[in-house]
Order: sequence, then structure tokens, then C-alpha cells
Amino acid sequence: GRQELRLEVVSLDQVLRSTLAIMDGELANRRATVVAPAPLPAVLGDAVLLQVVFQNLIGNSIKFVAEGVTPRIELTAQADANELVTLSFTDNGTGIPPAARTRIFGLFERLHSKHAGTGIGLAITQRAIERMEGEIGVDDAQPGPGSRFWIKLRHASTPPSPTPSVRLPRVVAPLF
Repeated sequence: GRQELRLEVVSLDQVLRSTLAIMDGELANRRATVVAPAPLPAVLGDAVLLQVVFQNLIGNSIKFVAEGVTPRIELTAQADANELVTLSFTDNGTGIPPAARTRIFGLFERLHSKHAGTGIGLAITQRAIERMEGEIGVDDAQPGPGSRFWIKLRHASTPPSPTPSVRLPRVVAPLF
């Protein structure tokens, strides 16, 4: 059913720490590096949904790399004058063709059949961000190969607005 979502102040540092702890084994197996400035800003959001978002984006970044490439993900955050924080997850992966950049957020969409997955991770990620009154998109990593997923959320200093309830799909499979 639908649940009301209350946006609260969420420490992105804490979300990143808990995500990295959960993904520790997978990151170690792939010798992946995640780089982030300290401190990351706080945003208005939901800590559980943000952890799902971080897991999906980091998980995809370490999964979709060329053979022999050690995954590297750089997380940056920038606040603007409109009280929005833009988070960027930039990786050195295989990239996403421009024609597929909208389609990848669809339910059960998969670009790479050789990798395991259900094609629901980015759909869940997009719905979670929209539920927190944010935006998500993807473009090329600059410079070099890979992708940059960006998320825009309200800075923690912005007063919350009434949030309409949005239905998220029930998940019975891994989130990435």
C-alpha cells in the first residue's frame, strides 16, 4: 500500500558509510575504489531510500566495467543558490549510449544481457528520488569513459513541502 513519506534531514556521509559497509565484500572482490569528499552535505530525504539509491548506483558502477578494469567511483556534491544539492556518481565503466539514457530508468530494462540482473534497480532508484521530490539523470563521465549519474535533492536547510504519496514496486529481488 501507499505510505506517507516524511522528508527528514539525512546525513549523506552516514548514508555513504552504511552503504559501503553493506557492500564491503562486493567492493573488495572487485578491488573497487569509492572516493568522496568529506563532509558530504545533509539533504531532505529518507535515509532508507537514499541507501537503496546509493547501493544501486555504486553496484551498477562496479558491475558494468570493461574486462580488466578496476572499478572507480567518485561521489561529489555541490549546493547551488536554489537550495538544491547535486550529487554526482562518476564511474570508469562502459558508459551508457545517449539513445538509452531515458530507457534505462524503465522497469525491467537491461542494456547488458551478459550481466546478471533484473532491470529494476534504476527504476526503483528513479522512483525513490522522485518520491523525495528530487530528480535523477545520466550523462557521460568527463573526461574519459564511463557514466555520471546525477541526483538533485533539497539541501537540509530547505523547509519540507507536503509530499504526495507515491507507490513503489514491491521488491523481491536484489536491488542491483
